[in-house]
Amino acid sequence: MDNRLSDYLDQSGLVLSNSLIACAASFPLANVKENLTNSIFFLPIKGARDFKYFETRNIDENPDDLKNYFEIELDHEPVFNFLKKFNRPQVQDEVWCKVTYIVNDSLHICNAIRIKEPIKPSEINPGLIVSESLGKGSVKFSWVDGIYLENAIYFQVVSDDSGNLITGTYTYDQTFTFFDPSNIVLNINPSDHIPKLDPGDYQFTLMAVSIDNWVNLLGTIDFQVD
Repeated sequence: MDNRLSDYLDQSGLVLSNSLIACAASFPLANVKENLTNSIFFLPIKGARDFKYFETRNIDENPDDLKNYFEIELDHEPVFNFLKKFNRPQVQDEVWCKVTYIVNDSLHICNAIRIKEPIKPSEINPGLIVSESLGKGSVKFSWVDGIYLENAIYFQVVSDDSGNLITGTYTYDQTFTFFDPSNIVLNINPSDHIPKLDPGDYQFTLMAVSIDNWVNLLGTIDFQVD
């Protein structure tokens, strides 16, 4: 059985939803640059189940045609105790991929992600991120693009010292102030309450994402709130 995404949708009888948020990045394993794996990050909303991963045979396939995607069984794991990710072993050539899950009577599918690892592995460079304390629990983060100058949007995560997500936000700008919503274009925070930072140790993670949902730049820095 081919396990095509189009057949999965047809046979499920579910309503198609294109609201799933996802992107992908490459990481070195065991600190060996040449030994990469691909992590496909996605946001499961409340009630999400049956997480699946599909990809095309090659990069020349039409990324908008669900018939071109075939399921590959992969393990998934939590990230920041709020997101999830599939771990995809190293690929030889670029491919398109999609993530799906079911919520109630809908099959949620993400926009096509271009796995660029063979030619453009994600740059891991926390040195491009700067933090500045503004007092009273407010911190300003700013950054510059790395070696790839094709970023469409920036994803920021503030997490506690145990790795739990406090806020997750998207901006078009190369700056984010905790917690100033003025330049936030998408907010995935786990709570509707206005977030606050108590004195303590935290981490800031940045992902600079291209229009085809590939993470060009990734970095994590530690910071403190007095």
